[in-house]
Amino acid sequence: MVVFKDKIYIYSNVTSKVYEISQDLELLHSWIVEDNLKDTSAEREEASVQFVIQRELNELFLFNIEEPEQGFYMVDENSLDKLKYGQDKYKHKYILANNCFYNLYDNQVILSDNEAVFQQILDEQGDYYFMSTKDFSNPKKDTENKTIYLKKIDKKSVPLFLAEVGKSRDK
Repeated sequence: MVVFKDKIYIYSNVTSKVYEISQDLELLHSWIVEDNLKDTSAEREEASVQFVIQRELNELFLFNIEEPEQGFYMVDENSLDKLKYGQDKYKHKYILANNCFYNLYDNQVILSDNEAVFQQILDEQGDYYFMSTKDFSNPKKDTENKTIYLKKIDKKSVPLFLAEVGKSRDK
């Protein structure tokens, strides 16, 4: 479940539907999720299909964290449509989910290869913030795990940073 633009969106792994609900709890819309996005792990309590917000574009997406190769589906007021990669509006735009960066233009997954990074977020300007037990300004410095650093990578530097600390896996 997620609240987005004053509406509540719920994914049901029982009915394989997305429900859009008003703040007054009235059902506004429902969409059947395509077969290739359905949750395939019925024995788990938590659904593997989850919502994620791309803050820079203020868009809501649905995807399967267990099977990200199924792609992203954009949720808007009228439909649930599979994301078409390569659109200009998605150039240099990422979704941060499940400890991975998803490049919305190139359909590329960049795995975070650093166990010291936690509590990460991409903000509305595309800047990347994270907390870490590693001092990235002085990588050779031996730090105690008790020291926590807050780091900001500005939008222009995010691709370079990901190239240095991540592992790229093209689809």
